[in-house]
Amino acid sequence: MKIQTLKFAALAALAAFASTGGGIAALTGPAFAAEVKAPAVVAATVRYDDLNLRTAAGVERLNGRIRAAAERLCVEPGVKGLDASLAGIACRDALIAAAAAQVRIAVEGSAPVYAANAVTLARGR
Repeated sequence: MKIQTLKFAALAALAAFASTGGGIAALTGPAFAAEVKAPAVVAATVRYDDLNLRTAAGVERLNGRIRAAAERLCVEPGVKGLDASLAGIACRDALIAAAAAQVRIAVEGSAPVYAANAVTLARGR
């Protein structure tokens, strides 16, 4: 075998090894992934300290922020089945409904100072 042929064979083997992620990385990847655990609860904080909640526009803007946060927490992006889509929508609507009491307290101005001018949305995994 010529030296040139050996060089090309070595380069081809190296390219194949690199394109598969390497033997060791491919074998140990799932073991490391198993150690990472998702949190039991995911939450979002929706701040409203920049809004005037004495106006309808301010309240509407806060409700829009809450809806967007609930959407991010509950509705997975991408193509999925009907059951997953309906579950995400139900989760989103439940979070929005649960935040309604916090919004009412904020609009009435009876929220305690330590509430940090924010509404918190949370759901279990």
